[in-house]
Amino acid sequence: MATTSEQEMHPLSDRVGERAGTQDSERATGTGSAVMLAPDRAPGRPPVQERVPVAPGAAPSVQVEPKGPASKLGRRGLPLPGRATRPKHRLRLGFLLYRFRYLLTFIVIGFVSIVCEIALVHWAMSDKLPWLARASIAFVFGLLLSFALNATFNFRVPRRDMLRAFLLFAGVSCLSFGLNMGMVTLVKASVLQAHYGEIRLVTSALLFALSYSLHRRFTFSSAKNYGLAVYAAANENVDEIYRRIGDNCDHVHVDLIDQTRKPDCAPVDLDKIRQARAYWPDRPFCMHIMSTQPRRWIEQTWDDVDWYVVDVDADDDLIDVLWRCRLKGKKVGVVWHAATAHKPMLHYLAHVDFVLVLGIDQPGRSGQKMSGEAVEIARTLDAMRSRYDFEIIFDGGVTVSNVRDLPAKYVVAASAVLNAENPVAAAYRIMTGARYES
Repeated sequence: MATTSEQEMHPLSDRVGERAGTQDSERATGTGSAVMLAPDRAPGRPPVQERVPVAPGAAPSVQVEPKGPASKLGRRGLPLPGRATRPKHRLRLGFLLYRFRYLLTFIVIGFVSIVCEIALVHWAMSDKLPWLARASIAFVFGLLLSFALNATFNFRVPRRDMLRAFLLFAGVSCLSFGLNMGMVTLVKASVLQAHYGEIRLVTSALLFALSYSLHRRFTFSSAKNYGLAVYAAANENVDEIYRRIGDNCDHVHVDLIDQTRKPDCAPVDLDKIRQARAYWPDRPFCMHIMSTQPRRWIEQTWDDVDWYVVDVDADDDLIDVLWRCRLKGKKVGVVWHAATAHKPMLHYLAHVDFVLVLGIDQPGRSGQKMSGEAVEIARTLDAMRSRYDFEIIFDGGVTVSNVRDLPAKYVVAASAVLNAENPVAAAYRIMTGARYES
């Protein structure tokens, strides 16, 4: 049973109580079962899974067939969980739609806009106008329509950023249209007037990759990247987190807190990171190390973590830490929180990929309200991003109702998603504001 301090650090133990109670009742009645690997029945044949009844009072367990001659083992001598331990409800179609939601919606909106342009050129304007004038007028209409739909329904641009986004959108669209018309004018005039619609669609398709890349990089850069928070602690239940959220996150955010920061914290368990890797193998892993000695944890997790963020008031030499991360090809960042002085952080801005703004007052505890000071700091840092070329990660107090107002590309949430009646819907709404029904 978790101690009070462990429950305060991460309240997932409360969320999985019902699930644990069901498992306890199965153990007590002997209705559970365990999946075990039977020995080879003949040389060269793979092991066969057999379902073995569990005796009353015994805990059901799942063992996973090791991959390769030397499978990695966890601290307890058990194989790390693999794909076989994943829940059956994968929501695969929903995830694919979610992952490529911006691209798919952008394609649909672009197609509708071009069809409207073609309709205006052929049927809504007088033939007395030169075709280039008609095409230009129709383009302006299509540009306005495309921006309105993308800004409102696809990328959900905050109102304060609307003018900037429109100017960038218009610039990229005019560049694309100019290249488009350059390709179109290579066609003979007689053919062009007769088949303008088909030619416009083909040339737009050829230039689509360029225009979409520029729009995603510059115009609609405010789209959120959702990070699912997982604690590298002995009392974390990674299986239950995956059961509730599935594949529906953009990256995994690992919080590691040790006794140098919180003496009564739960023991650090690095196997939780490897367990999470088995569930989300294709997601970037970011680890926020809440320790005065981050280097010791970094050196133990090179193979499991892609991005590291560390506190600027750590005892280790942070320049050395940043350099070692660069040598390993890792992205790296520093952390601001309420107890951090601003001046030391400024020295590192030119050397990092991320600045993590901790939006809560007490690191290591989920479910806290967002700090207004943290939001103001994030806005100040956002104004400095173009000078130093870093991205902002906002972690703490993020909810469906406030995520759109955060000046951060990367957002991290745990309790707001996992405690929701429909965690998958909450994850989708944090990212897109869309209504997702599982």
